[in-house]
Amino acid sequence: MTAAAHLCCSPSCTSAATLRCPSCVKLGVDPGSHFCSQACFRSSWSAHKPLHKEAAKKAKREEEEAVRAKLGGGAAEALSFSPNFASIKVSPNAGESADANFPRNLHNAGELFLRAGMLGHARRLQKCVAKELEVLEKGPDGKASHSLGRACVCWGCGHAGLPKNAGECDEASLLPAGACGGCGEADQTNWLVVRGEADGEASEVPWMEVKAATPSEP
Repeated sequence: MTAAAHLCCSPSCTSAATLRCPSCVKLGVDPGSHFCSQACFRSSWSAHKPLHKEAAKKAKREEEEAVRAKLGGGAAEALSFSPNFASIKVSPNAGESADANFPRNLHNAGELFLRAGMLGHARRLQKCVAKELEVLEKGPDGKASHSLGRACVCWGCGHAGLPKNAGECDEASLLPAGACGGCGEADQTNWLVVRGEADGEASEVPWMEVKAATPSEP
């Protein structure tokens, strides 16, 4: 059915619709998306805009239900990514900045793994990032020793953390790429930018990991 077969959705307007809200088209909203002119569209914006929010929520629910159905009972646990995951940004490699589908933060990364059905990757990412966020929130406990530095995320296994080649990497450059601290691969990694509190102000802070225990000397 074409837009012209609908009436304008603006209150008190009975003209035939000749256009549709572009956001509604993208979100799949049909009722309430048709207007006769840009003037009616603008005048109805405050009442019309909530349709977008509701449609986005519906799409999110449907996506989560589809993931649960695909992955089974374990999906509920993997879906519990804290909104704080979004505070850790993913730095695009060369040529990736213009990609609209590029995951801009680790919350996006978790959702990407779930949509792809990569439950193991999602769980690994969740575990790594949850530890980092806990340290950022509470601070070092004064007992464990921590390694600090620049971290990367690996799309090959889902690990996020300090790279195995940290000593070879430049803190301000994309190259060389970080070698995943989990699987060791460097072909599918992106550097991360961690946002936290430093001296009472939001700023970039280093990734912190508890150092692995070393065998005691005899």
